[in-house]
Amino acid sequence: MAVVDPQAALPADKHPERRLKSSFKAFEEAELPKLKEEKPGLTLNQYKDMIWKLWKKSPDNPLNQVISYLMYVNLPLSTSRHVN
Repeated sequence: MAVVDPQAALPADKHPERRLKSSFKAFEEAELPKLKEEKPGLTLNQYKDMIWKLWKKSPDNPLNQVISYLMYVNLPLSTSRHVN
């Protein structure tokens, strides 16, 4: 029996920006209590700024998933080229 990679079977996500709002909301709801515990006494605006900075680098961000997928797909192509 052949082993099938479930990620390889999925088509590329052509519109990750459609998932941004809901993904960010879920990320924010998960991170806000953690940040309030780690850094008490900040204003809500300061917490939201910190969450946004974390979000831009997060693997949960759909745009980061697309970039990493494109880098993964192009990696074998760039390493197989020979320079004469």
